[in-house]
Amino acid sequence: MRGEPIRERLAVDELHHEVQRPIRLTGVEDRHGVGMDETRRRPGLLEEPLASGGIAMPHCFRVDELHRDGPVEHPVACGEDAPVATDSDQLAELVPARDDVWHTHKVRAQTQWRTGHPRAMMSRMPNPEHCRRFRELHVREQIFVMPNPWDVGSARLLASLGFEALATTSAGLAWSLGKHDQQVTRSELVEHVRTIAAATSLPLNVDSERCFAEDTRGIAETVGLLAEAGAAGLSIEDYNPAAKAIDELSLAAERVEAAARAAHARPEPMVLTARAENHLYGAGDLDDTIARLVAYRDAGADAVYVPGLSSLDDIRRVVAEVGLPVNVLALPSGPSVADLASLGVRRVSTGGALARAAYGALVAGARELLEAGTSTYAGTGVAHRDLRAAFG
Repeated sequence: MRGEPIRERLAVDELHHEVQRPIRLTGVEDRHGVGMDETRRRPGLLEEPLASGGIAMPHCFRVDELHRDGPVEHPVACGEDAPVATDSDQLAELVPARDDVWHTHKVRAQTQWRTGHPRAMMSRMPNPEHCRRFRELHVREQIFVMPNPWDVGSARLLASLGFEALATTSAGLAWSLGKHDQQVTRSELVEHVRTIAAATSLPLNVDSERCFAEDTRGIAETVGLLAEAGAAGLSIEDYNPAAKAIDELSLAAERVEAAARAAHARPEPMVLTARAENHLYGAGDLDDTIARLVAYRDAGADAVYVPGLSSLDDIRRVVAEVGLPVNVLALPSGPSVADLASLGVRRVSTGGALARAAYGALVAGARELLEAGTSTYAGTGVAHRDLRAAFG
């Protein structure tokens, strides 16, 4: 309510800081002048549905007015020349450091506008229904395919085709940023998750690699950031690219336990998938893989995943001996979805394969244009009806 004092946690991007002095929020407007004076649905994330069906969401705040009861010299520049605060600590620094008076300020939200099909207009905050739906997909006795988009366009295209859930791909994200896999930063992943989660109404699982931390506290922090960004589930893997080795089992299980504890402590628990990477990196046999998955199950994982596993007999053993929902990576020479369903596999993902195929088509078309001077590649592009179905 406008004019009421607030003392709350502000959430700007992935940063969370406590405002140390009472401040009174008297008005907020977007950069196009659309007033949002009375909007404060959730601490720190001001959002206002627009007539066009879009949502305005602040990325940072700018002080427009700053005063107390009675005339006072403004201690900071205001309006368009005002400094921009990108987190609440910086915002608090723009407020006079006096605790004996109530300060009144007016801030401007620097917004990102999202417009398009109403189905895609989702808040960036966690969606409890997504978490519930994602857990239900793992509980029911039916396989589901969870493809991996790498940007908003691919996410909306996949959602429009009828899939029930989506997952990020570390490789696809890295390529979209002009990087190699395992070179993406945590902040880049968190922002990517926000964008993809807001793009569709489907639950989103996150390929979060090693959770970008070497200690259990850092793992829990990563889980929290991804949850706040809109993830319904996430994975943690036992390969350490810095050491170029698979983690020792007890350490790997401890890390899984930390991720599981953080994922399950959410108001609406997330699904945690534990990944055994030894098969992918040629370290250990199937017995070792199963021993790892059992340890991860006992540490609290909700699902398990062995990238690169393709033998029907091996997959059958994993399903039978681990006793958790199993994710299998779709491979060119691997089993079909129907074959995997007959083995009791619960989930099939595509990893970076779809992104690689799309980039492969781009490179092939560009080479044709460069070398032959022809454009036959244009005859095999996505159909306009599919684009309309996905983008409205």
